[in-house]
Amino acid sequence: HYAATSGSSTFATMFDNLIGDGTWSLYFNLNTHGLAGDGPTGGWCLNFTENPPVLTATKGPTGLHVVQGDTGDSVTVVVQNGGPGSAGGVAPVVVSDTFPAGLTPTGGSGTGWSCGAPSGQTISCSSTEFIASGSDFDTLTINFNVSGTATVGGVNNTAVISGSGLASSVN
Repeated sequence: HYAATSGSSTFATMFDNLIGDGTWSLYFNLNTHGLAGDGPTGGWCLNFTENPPVLTATKGPTGLHVVQGDTGDSVTVVVQNGGPGSAGGVAPVVVSDTFPAGLTPTGGSGTGWSCGAPSGQTISCSSTEFIASGSDFDTLTINFNVSGTATVGGVNNTAVISGSGLASSVN
């Protein structure tokens, strides 16, 4: 958002009522802007560059073996922030996992994670934990049951990461 040539704009308008997490600094060079009508009395224009996070996930354990009729099996999801921006905070990160037929999520947990009740084959968990570039969110554990008629053989299960300023979701 830009202020009119004479008028004002607020941070609330600029951030669409979201909190601008991070460190803020504003510098004024009096030697450069010391002329009458120039500088703070002539008005300021601030341009901000948002550095969204680049999030990836590691899901495990690799080669998990389950048996038809199993209950209480689990997978883990670790979300990594490759930067350049931070993730989480007031703009939560959401992990949605849709399990293949025959596998039914029963719940999820992990430090900093909040999981809703599963809806059919899908469970969604969110974290407002503030994670800097180059750091990982705490491990999310998702529990599931295996039906007695589940397909035998390999299955692929992918979690989707969204939120926290991501332009699109990440598988």
